Amino acid sequence: MESVPESAAKISTADECCSQGGAGWAERISGKKCLDPCDRQVDLPAQVSPEKEIAQVHGQWGEWGEWSECSATCGESMTRHRECNSPRPENGGDDCTGDYREVAWCNNRRNCPIDGSWRSWGSWSTCSITCGKAGTQYRYRSCTAPKPEYGGQDCKGNVNVQRECNAPNRCPIDGGWGEWKEWHCPNECRGGGEGVAWRIRYCSNPAPKYGGNNCEGDRMQTGPCANATCAVDGGWGEWSSWSGCSSSCGTNGFKQRRRECDNPPPDFGGYPCHGAKTDPISCDNIPCEYNPENDSQGPRNTAVSGAPCDDEDFSSSEGGSGCGSAVSGDGSTDEDSSSELVIPEYFDT
Repeated sequence: MESVPESAAKISTADECCSQGGAGWAERISGKKCLDPCDRQVDLPAQVSPEKEIAQVHGQWGEWGEWSECSATCGESMTRHRECNSPRPENGGDDCTGDYREVAWCNNRRNCPIDGSWRSWGSWSTCSITCGKAGTQYRYRSCTAPKPEYGGQDCKGNVNVQRECNAPNRCPIDGGWGEWKEWHCPNECRGGGEGVAWRIRYCSNPAPKYGGNNCEGDRMQTGPCANATCAVDGGWGEWSSWSGCSSSCGTNGFKQRRRECDNPPPDFGGYPCHGAKTDPISCDNIPCEYNPENDSQGPRNTAVSGAPCDDEDFSSSEGGSGCGSAVSGDGSTDEDSSSELVIPEYFDT
C-alpha cells in the first residue's frame, strides 16, 4: 500500500481532489490517491446546468481478505483487511464507515492453558488431642503456584497429609469403684438376730491418676443384718471316738480322733476353722517279742527279746515298732497278715 507523502495536501472530499486536478490525497479514503485527474472538471459546476449534475456514489466495503497465518495455537493474534471498493465513493459520495482492518486471536484462544502447580506445604496443625497419645495433625498446600487457568490441568496429589501425634501430658484418669467386699456382721447377726452389718469397696477400678477425679459416693455401706449376706466363719464339730492303735506292741504305735469344720461350715467368704483336724496320741503297748530262729540276720530293733511280735506292726517309717516288717512272730510274712492297718492322717491346717 502506497504511503501518503508528508508534503501532500490533505484532501477531505472528492470535490477538493478534483479542484486540485487529481493531484492531491484523499484523507477520508484511507490514504488512497484521488481516483482520476479532474482537470476537465475544475470548472464543471459553472458549465453544467443543475438538471445534468452527476449523481454521487457512496463507498461500500469489499470482501474481507484472508486471515494472516498464526505461528502459535494460542496467545497470538491474526489480521485481515478489506477495501472500500465495492463501489468506491464517487462524485462526492461518502466514504465507507468502519474498520478496514480486523484482528482476532488464533484458534479463538487469546490465552494459552496454564497448568496448576503446588505451593510448598504449610506448617503442621496443632495436635487434635490435648493429652495422651494417638492424636492427629495435618498440613495443607494449595494449587496456586500458579493456579490452573484457561483450561489448564489441575494439580495432582493430595491437598493435605496427616500424621499421628502425642500430647505432652498424660490424660487424667478418673477413679471407678470396684466390687463391694463381703459383709461383715457382728455377733448380734448370728441366728437371725438384729444388728448392723457393713461392707466396703475400693476406688480401684481404676484408681484415679494424673489429676483424675476420685470416686463419687460412699466407700462404706451399712444395713440391717436381715438385708445383708453375712460371712459365716467355720466352727469345729465334736471330736470323733478314738481309733484303734496302729500297732499291738512296741512304743511307736498311736491312735487318733478327728473332727470336722462343720459347726457351721464357712460360707459367704467366712474364715475356715483354725487348728488341727486330727488329734493323735501314743498307744500304751507292751514291747514286741523277737524270734531269732526265723531271722538269720539277727535283731533289727530295740524290742525286748521274748515279747510277742504282732504282725500288725507298721514299719519304722510308718510309725510302727518295726519288729514285724520281715517275719511275724508266728513265722508268716506281712503280706499274709489279714489284720486291718490304720494309717495316720496328716494334720489339716
